[in-house]
Amino acid sequence: MGESRDAFVKDIFERYVKSQASLSPQSKRKSGRRLAVVSVGSKFRTQLTELMGKLRSTGASFVRCIKPNLKNAPSTFMGGEVLSQLHSAGMMAVLDLMDDGYPTRTPFQGLHELYKNRAPSTLTSLDAKSFCEALFKTVGMHESDYKFGKTKVFFRPGKFAEFDQVVQPDTGRRKELVTKTARWLVKARWRKAQYAVLSIIKLMRKVQYRGSHRVVIQKTAKMYLAKKKHKPRYKTVSKLEFLLERLSQMRQMTGKLKADQETIMASIEAIEKAVKAMLTKVKSTVMPNVALQAGYKDLLENVHNLMERIESALKRQKVTGDAAKAAAIHKAIEDEKRAREEVERRQRQEEEARKEKSDMEARRKKEEEEAEKREALMKQERAAKSMQEKINSDEDARKNKLAEQERRDHELALRLAQESGESEFSKVSRQSLRRSVMITEKQEAKAQQKHDLSQWKYAELRDIINTSCDIELLEACRVEFHRRLKVYHAWKLKNKKNVDAAAAAGSSKGANEGDHQRAPDAIMKPALAESTASAPTPKEQPSGQKVEAAEFPQRYFRVPFVRPSEKTQPGYQSKGWWYAHFDGNWIARQIDMYPGKKPVILVAGKNDMDMCELSLTETGLTRKKGAEILPKQFEDQWTRLGGPPYIRPANRKK
Repeated sequence: MGESRDAFVKDIFERYVKSQASLSPQSKRKSGRRLAVVSVGSKFRTQLTELMGKLRSTGASFVRCIKPNLKNAPSTFMGGEVLSQLHSAGMMAVLDLMDDGYPTRTPFQGLHELYKNRAPSTLTSLDAKSFCEALFKTVGMHESDYKFGKTKVFFRPGKFAEFDQVVQPDTGRRKELVTKTARWLVKARWRKAQYAVLSIIKLMRKVQYRGSHRVVIQKTAKMYLAKKKHKPRYKTVSKLEFLLERLSQMRQMTGKLKADQETIMASIEAIEKAVKAMLTKVKSTVMPNVALQAGYKDLLENVHNLMERIESALKRQKVTGDAAKAAAIHKAIEDEKRAREEVERRQRQEEEARKEKSDMEARRKKEEEEAEKREALMKQERAAKSMQEKINSDEDARKNKLAEQERRDHELALRLAQESGESEFSKVSRQSLRRSVMITEKQEAKAQQKHDLSQWKYAELRDIINTSCDIELLEACRVEFHRRLKVYHAWKLKNKKNVDAAAAAGSSKGANEGDHQRAPDAIMKPALAESTASAPTPKEQPSGQKVEAAEFPQRYFRVPFVRPSEKTQPGYQSKGWWYAHFDGNWIARQIDMYPGKKPVILVAGKNDMDMCELSLTETGLTRKKGAEILPKQFEDQWTRLGGPPYIRPANRKK
């Protein structure tokens, strides 16, 4: 079979011969008794043995099995397949890791045996690790090119080859290495000597430090032993002192009692003497812990019993006074509740005041815009009206001219008829001249008015204003009354020189009028200028339209002013306040406050001659920033000055 032409059969026979040769004599004797059969298991075992022998001879650290080809043919390698298997098995990553790390490694002893014959005698006497370190330092290798382990040294890739090339036997190089080695050994031994000296100094200082703290340690130990021995005593002392404090508190509690006060005081003094006696004994003598606990327990029990007695007496005494105390507590709670409600009420009032101020400012801006629009519209109306009046006047002039011409023609015709001697002639009624358009319009407007107040007297108008419940009639009377006041004050302003002369003559009324001002100049002057420019008067309520009370809002204002008598004085700086309450469009109450003068309180219906006659629209107060105030601010001043309560016409009872 060894000479068979079949390669497979021949290979099997050769392997069998080799396996028989490798068997021991005993196994040959055992196998010689029976026919040797080559099985698959024996063949696998033989192959595995050969493989392990090869691996041991190569000195490999690990094994990876690679399939060289997909056809299972011997001595055939497919590069792509092999590389794919190496990538999948992680071999390439391992090689990269070894390349980045320290792939070359060797034992200290191996390097010592390898290079001790080349190295000088000064190095061969060292141990293996020191020999390697001295050798590396001598040849000038950097510390990052190698690392020392416990038994091996690790090299960066290619660094071991460089090291081996440097250490090759060379006479010139060897002398240089010997010189460097000697220098390095001297430096290394000097560093070791320095480290040893520093270690000895450190040890010496440590011994000195511990020696200096020996007293502290002894003191601490003695203190611990003393505390352990006397701890029950000073704890008992602190407890007894606490009992003395309790007894002083009990004495204060006993002072509140009305019955059995003397008996309880005597008991407290007796217990206090016993506590002080035990306290002195504990401080002066060393007593066992059992005796200390027993004495303290007896005293504590006596104090507890006496405390219960005092508390029961106080409880009995408290029962009698619970009603009064409960009433006092209830009163305190009610007072606190009222105070809290008052604070909440003030906070709500402040919030409402802030909201009202913001509303007033928004309303002022809105009214200012409306006033500007209304003024522009009035200007347009005045221009249109003046143009219409001019047209009407031209038309009236033309009509009057025609009427005059007709009258002259008529008279001429009559004279001619008389001169001709005619006895009878038709009576021609003279045509009445037409009146102007303005007079006709005034008559029509007067006919459309619901209330004709032109013939009413001043007293009648004021009585209606003060007593009437008819809102529509009341408003009409107000309009007529203030119209007459405006006429009166306009006439009075024209004759001011006569009034001043009367005041100078000593008239008390004239003096008062000279010092009193119906409204500040900031209000009167613009209104006077507007009236001079023929500004239209406030429109009356059209007839047939019902006037509601809600149409007359209550608004309050405050304006600074200066009295007329002080304006003539040089450098005047004093300033007063003018308060006004408008019920709808007309003033209802007025306050004049001035430093150093008595405040003046004026009410509509009584003091109309001294009050502002202008309407709210004419004063322009709604357009003055900061002039409008809250109702509470006006009412506080009015009540403080003793003003009478104000009843709105809408709230009057019929």
